[in-house]
Amino acid sequence: FMAYRVLTPTPLVIPPGATAQVAVEFTPERLGEHPGSLRLSSPALGPTGRLDIPLGGTGVLPLRLNFFRLAFGKLLPGDEIACRDICITNAGEAPAAVHVEAAGLDPERFQVEPRGWLELLPGETRRVRVMRIGAGKASGELVLESELLPEGRIVVPVTAGK
Repeated sequence: FMAYRVLTPTPLVIPPGATAQVAVEFTPERLGEHPGSLRLSSPALGPTGRLDIPLGGTGVLPLRLNFFRLAFGKLLPGDEIACRDICITNAGEAPAAVHVEAAGLDPERFQVEPRGWLELLPGETRRVRVMRIGAGKASGELVLESELLPEGRIVVPVTAGK
């Protein structure tokens, strides 16, 4: 798969003294750098008859998280609840659906709000709050699922106590 596609119809005829724009679409299917080039061919381009214009783009996650691990540590005597938030941002150009679920978290020791499907508009950030209730050692995972994430999901480890 090519990450770049020329959208301007070809061949493109440019009259002497005129200019033209060439539209190129960048649609990466993987994360990371995507070098490429746009080749123009014409006898007017000199002895080689061509000009290569470098293209560059970076594939990024449309969904961004501010944490990849939640550690609560120990609660101070008298404290009953501690909270940690994960912010999910839709950095893409289309709405994104994200499913939020707790896996292996004791519901009497942890609460996750909101749970289930979240719809994020482009540029929107939503907060998912994990609340630890009571002291003691506990662990589990917060699972975020979306077709826009690598392998369809991200697992965030959640730990409490020492």
